[in-house]
Amino acid sequence: MERTTRQSLALSRILAEAERPLNATELLDLARLEVPGMGQATVYRILKDLIKHDHAILVDIPGAVPAYERTHRGHHHHFHCTVCTKIFEVEGCVPGIEGIVPTGFQLEGHEIILSGRCAGCAVQ
Repeated sequence: MERTTRQSLALSRILAEAERPLNATELLDLARLEVPGMGQATVYRILKDLIKHDHAILVDIPGAVPAYERTHRGHHHHFHCTVCTKIFEVEGCVPGIEGIVPTGFQLEGHEIILSGRCAGCAVQ
């Protein structure tokens, strides 16, 4: 990263400890617990820097607010709650996915996005 500040250290730690991808507002709320007065523009500037240096990635799911997570978490997919709009990580993969690739095509990657109600919203 270009410059290490209290703000960037806080956001890096929050992303590293997060159990799911977080959007910029969630990151700001958590960061303000450590660095009061931190602004939204600072969050976006730090996220841009983290992405540039391969420390974070954008989780861009159609219909959801963009979220961010640390890189190098291994292969996983995401679940988007249609009620609370949070995004969750889903471990593992669909077995045999290579079998649906058309003949002559070469699979280089894939993304699977599940949607529905998370455990907290399913009981409501």
